[in-house]
Amino acid sequence: MRRAGGAFVGVFLTVGAVQAVTGFIPAVPSAASVAAPPKQEATGDYKFTGTSAPIRPGSVPKKRWEELINKWGNKCKTLTPALLAAQLDQESMGFKPEVIDGRLDSPASAKGMAQFIDGTWATEGIDANGDGKRNKYDPEDAIPSAATLDCKLASGLKNIPGPTWKNMLAGYNAGGFRVKQYNGVPPCSFARCETYNYVKFIEQKTRKYEQ
Repeated sequence: MRRAGGAFVGVFLTVGAVQAVTGFIPAVPSAASVAAPPKQEATGDYKFTGTSAPIRPGSVPKKRWEELINKWGNKCKTLTPALLAAQLDQESMGFKPEVIDGRLDSPASAKGMAQFIDGTWATEGIDANGDGKRNKYDPEDAIPSAATLDCKLASGLKNIPGPTWKNMLAGYNAGGFRVKQYNGVPPCSFARCETYNYVKFIEQKTRKYEQ
């Protein structure tokens, strides 16, 4: 998650240092293929529905995670439970236990289910379960923190052209100021398609979580 970002001022991201794209995004195209947008997956005709319904029962590994995703996935109108589940799926390499519990961090030192780097966690991580600790490796904190950051980005990017949910995801990956810079989701010319693909992959993954 997050190639370049900024520090939050109020509800928006301004230029500075924040998150870096993790190595957990699937392999990006070679430089020779970057000019053309990536082909969609076999389910490429799917379009995000925006339903605020709970995710499909049993679609994530633990019932408690499902409960948290259903609760926090409705934190703001831009976010949905299925979209949050798909984003966490993408960030954690399909909810791999070793990513979630910290045995495997990304090459960019992004950590936990929601892949926060330390600098961003210091300002955006929350103690959602009230145990007195903000723990990026605890889904009880990581899931609410991801949703809260998503909604902060959605609010700050609501006037940028294009679907706010796409700009929100792009901001989570690349930083809100990059979305402002490109007036929407950065194209494949930015970061070798990483952010463009990040948004695309999450949209496609959302399908399996919607009821």
